[in-house]
Amino acid sequence: MSTVANDEKQLQGAVSDAEGQASMATGNAQQQVTGAVSDTQGQATAAVGNAQQQATGAVSNAQGQATTAAGNAHQQATGAVSDAQQQVTGAVSDAQGQATTAAGNAQQQ
Repeated sequence: MSTVANDEKQLQGAVSDAEGQASMATGNAQQQVTGAVSDTQGQATAAVGNAQQQATGAVSNAQGQATTAAGNAHQQATGAVSDAQQQVTGAVSDAQGQATTAAGNAQQQ
């Protein structure tokens, strides 16, 4: 009887140990899966954040380039108008000088 009782205790202990190990293995597997999901979500969030930053930067660069182009066009237009005004002013000045010289020549004659 004593041997049978000891055998039963050993069997019960072995079953209990096996159940405990199985429970730990299940818990570890769940933690690994949860950790993997969490890592994947974190990577996805980071990827979305990076894409948003890149898109925002691209829009900002495009706006800056457009502003610069508009500024350059305005400067070129202003410069062209200024050049035309200078040419007209110079032509008027030349005509006035020629008229004055002609009047002076006529008076001398």
